[in-house]
Amino acid sequence: MDEYQNSGDLIGKKRTNLVIILASLGSLLALSNWWVVRENHRLRGEVDSLKSFQHTRVGVRLPPLMGKDLNGQDVSITFPAGNQETLVCAFSPSCGHCRNTWPAWLELARGCQGKRVAFANVGGPLSEFLKKYQVGDGVLLAHLEPASVLAYHFYETPITLLVAPDGTSKNVWTGEISAARLEEIKKDVGWRQ
Repeated sequence: MDEYQNSGDLIGKKRTNLVIILASLGSLLALSNWWVVRENHRLRGEVDSLKSFQHTRVGVRLPPLMGKDLNGQDVSITFPAGNQETLVCAFSPSCGHCRNTWPAWLELARGCQGKRVAFANVGGPLSEFLKKYQVGDGVLLAHLEPASVLAYHFYETPITLLVAPDGTSKNVWTGEISAARLEEIKKDVGWRQ
């Protein structure tokens, strides 16, 4: 009978130890969950994830567009720009949609008399890309500064942006430019042959 009593005590001790371990794990889990909820609440005040991935909205005052040219020299598209509107074409050399949009951008650039045209590389090497795709009379920002990418919300490409002389965004088009969309943009930018 002593054997059974000793084995019962042993089982009881194991159960007690298991309950203590499970209670400790539950407390640790509750504490870590509380910490995650607190950090999420704190970060929500610092970063609004919905706003951080929105495209530039119409009517927003934009800062200068800063970057480097092919020679590594600083390039800045600043506002106010007299009475000139600015057409900004944001692209990535590895983006197929950007390559498909390139002919439409060049057509827009040729007909945007009296406007500045800037081609802004959001990321990627240009050497092979520029063998096939030219910028015409537009200004090329071969490497866009990260602060400009953030300020202009250039998180995906292609983006076509029309900026008023005072630096306020007038219109934003995202994605490839179809023939119908090209005609819409031509009207908006005052395109002339």
